[in-house]
Amino acid sequence: EVVRSKKKAQDIEVVIRPEGQEIVYGLNSNLGIKITNDIGNPEESTLILFKNNTPIKEFTTSKLGLARMNFRPLKNKTYKIEVITKGGFKKIIPIEDIKSKGSSLDLINLKRHIYLNIETTSIEEHEKWQLFIFKDQNFILFNIEMNNSEKSIAIEKDKLFVGLNTIQLLKDGKAVLERMFLNETIDETEFKVDYTLKQVDKQ
Repeated sequence: EVVRSKKKAQDIEVVIRPEGQEIVYGLNSNLGIKITNDIGNPEESTLILFKNNTPIKEFTTSKLGLARMNFRPLKNKTYKIEVITKGGFKKIIPIEDIKSKGSSLDLINLKRHIYLNIETTSIEEHEKWQLFIFKDQNFILFNIEMNNSEKSIAIEKDKLFVGLNTIQLLKDGKAVLERMFLNETIDETEFKVDYTLKQVDKQ
């Protein structure tokens, strides 16, 4: 017999996480947002993004309290999100720890490909940029020609590993960003080396 708690929620928890692990002024980020109450249940909510105390965007979560927001912060501006739940809770969460320098990684999931949009605040001469994709003991590593501060890369899904892929952006051999991707493509071979890579420089 399952006994359900009759305890009523008293508060909510709001978790905001950038897709590429960090938020950088001037760069595009996708923020993952999760809202639960203090007894662990999701809270369907309306979210309002403020810039310098002025509302600029309104959106809603799923019934599971999840939302994704595209975000490109500007320097010398302040940002916060007001959360209004269907259960009657209201909370304001400032978006803090925005860095002045760094990189961003945006993944777009299409039917046959994934697109990785990479942005960085600066490119130094002789820097070596790479993408490192791995699952368990298998990996793919290739160089990226970062001629501009923005780069788009298309990778066929059937050349990735089936299941959970970890995608890391490396600069001079050091991981600067990391993103997980669940590839549900069914591939008859365990691993293919002849993957297709297409790089597009943004003008």
